[in-house]
Amino acid sequence: MIKDQIEVHVQLDSANMDLPIWQNLANIKSSSELAIVEVAVPAANIGPMRSRYIKPDVCVITELGFEHMISHGSIEALVKNKVSVVEGSSLDGLCVLNGDNQFYNDALEEVDRLRPDVKVVSFGHGINNDGRILSKIFDGNGWNVTISLKGDFYEYNVPFVEEFAPINSLMVLSVVYYLGLDINKSIAALADYSPFETHGGIFQLQHQGSNYTLYDQSYRGRYQLFISFFKTIKNINAGTGGRRILIMSQIVDDRDFGFFDFDEFIGFFKAANIDILYTVDKFKVHAHIIDGSTQWLKHGDSYADIIDDVVKDIQANDTIFIKGVHSSGLYKLAAALKNLASSN
Repeated sequence: MIKDQIEVHVQLDSANMDLPIWQNLANIKSSSELAIVEVAVPAANIGPMRSRYIKPDVCVITELGFEHMISHGSIEALVKNKVSVVEGSSLDGLCVLNGDNQFYNDALEEVDRLRPDVKVVSFGHGINNDGRILSKIFDGNGWNVTISLKGDFYEYNVPFVEEFAPINSLMVLSVVYYLGLDINKSIAALADYSPFETHGGIFQLQHQGSNYTLYDQSYRGRYQLFISFFKTIKNINAGTGGRRILIMSQIVDDRDFGFFDFDEFIGFFKAANIDILYTVDKFKVHAHIIDGSTQWLKHGDSYADIIDDVVKDIQANDTIFIKGVHSSGLYKLAAALKNLASSN
């Protein structure tokens, strides 16, 4: 969204741990005006160390949520650990925070404690945010969004179905604004935007003469991502007369089960109107969230145990939704469906 305005260095296929971060930094060209470096903070003491490698001028904390809880130990510790990435910020740097996040105030206090010289910019729906969503309307293929950035108003379309797509676009545009770049040019770039491979997306596929839709969010799972997934799929109605088929694993890494009460998903599951369910890995811990109108056809230890049944069951106008933690391998099932369609 900014590559046509400024010389940008980024490695999309880079992991977010020590060696890939060093590689990313070492590969910055002398002509680069901006470097984008992703950093993971899965436990204590990691954020400050990695932040000092980078010395960021702008630190963007996209989300604060329940992840790697077994290593953080508590949500209070997680917030402190994640926010600690500001420690290595340049003098009078900038920190961009999600104002809608339930831990925003805690994060704000922690930034002020660690680096009171760092300016905080927030994005969200509330009137106190520097970047604010004024309206968002789902149109079947994406979102029509109106935002304000420090009193300037913009209307645009986000070509993604995800329920987080509007606020995600606002996050990016907030950074664009504070970099002093052209907002309208970045908005225009959204029309041709292609997300990286882990984003998934909607695919129109064919099998044995039957057209069906695949919504693939199989690459990664965690608590907030599953909530967002269920909120998204209730809006997707791709095939008239077709069935809604869900393939999913457990919601979080099994080491983190003790930190969560999954009853919240009972309502999310019901609202998604799922006709057919296939499950893998350790899903059975969530059996109580299944709506009574849903037919649970099969559970397997891995994707390989269910793939033949799924393929055999595909009918015209079906919509298949896939979501799983990475260890479940459901992204391999999604890839197999796409490969099968291309070979037909």
